[in-house]
Amino acid sequence: MLGPDQIGIVERFGRVLETEIEPGLHYLYPWPIDQLYRLRPDEVQTIELGFRVSEAQESEVGPPAYEWNIQHRDGRYRRELDEALMLTGDEYLVEINAVVHYSIQTPSLFLFRTDDVASVLRAVSEGVLRRQVAAVALDRVLALDRSQLERTSAAQLRQVLAEMRLGVQLHSVLLQDVHPALEVVGAFREVASAQEEKSRLINEAQAYANERLPLARGESQERLLQASARRFSAVSGAEGEARRFSMRQEQYRKAPLTTGVRLYLETVEKGLQGKKKYILDPNSGRRKVMLLEGSIFNIGDLESALGSPRPNRGTSGQ
Repeated sequence: MLGPDQIGIVERFGRVLETEIEPGLHYLYPWPIDQLYRLRPDEVQTIELGFRVSEAQESEVGPPAYEWNIQHRDGRYRRELDEALMLTGDEYLVEINAVVHYSIQTPSLFLFRTDDVASVLRAVSEGVLRRQVAAVALDRVLALDRSQLERTSAAQLRQVLAEMRLGVQLHSVLLQDVHPALEVVGAFREVASAQEEKSRLINEAQAYANERLPLARGESQERLLQASARRFSAVSGAEGEARRFSMRQEQYRKAPLTTGVRLYLETVEKGLQGKKKYILDPNSGRRKVMLLEGSIFNIGDLESALGSPRPNRGTSGQ
């Protein structure tokens, strides 16, 4: 009896019959005349590289491999360091766990080409993967070109299997876990932390620049406007003072004596404003005006400005 997913290959007196037995109920001669081999051609089988998964109980399942430094010493997972450790093109050691998926394509070749197809396929897959890893740099194996590495490895492995005629069809080569050697994981973490710190500092600098540049532009514009306002005020004030001076000059030319006395008196008034003053008799010897702060005002200057003669002695004046 062959199940719905099975086919049968019959060997009669050591010679393989060309006709395959389909699923269903059949009869054969007893051994040693006939020998029946049951195969599942549509079943996708797996070859593990760098590790093995044992048939353990669910309670013995180890921790998930979410970090590089997971040792996988317990549970179903078992490391195969000789297979996993590979050398990249820039001479760095890397541990790779890969899975090869295949199925039976030619049952007669699969059965009689070699007595252990899985071992041969594992060795060939390991060799192909090592050649592909040795042709690229470490960072491309770890992150950048993992999918490309899977595709090129699968293409080269298909070519090798076609030349070896093992009777199998390759479906895919998948990298399950790729990380540096556990002895240097700490150094890689430090490098990753340094790169994150670099990115953080760059982002902070860009944020500071985005904040300060608009403020600096606003401050520069404010200073330009303030300078323009001060310029306008200074120019307007200077023009007003110039017109005022011209008007005074014009009035002075019309009546120089009167205008000069008026300006002189206004200046004296402003200078003596809010100060205590002493008025002395001009006939009492030294004709000076002594201020409380010690300033000295000469009466003769006033007389010269007024153009009036000095009063005679004996005449009191103020």
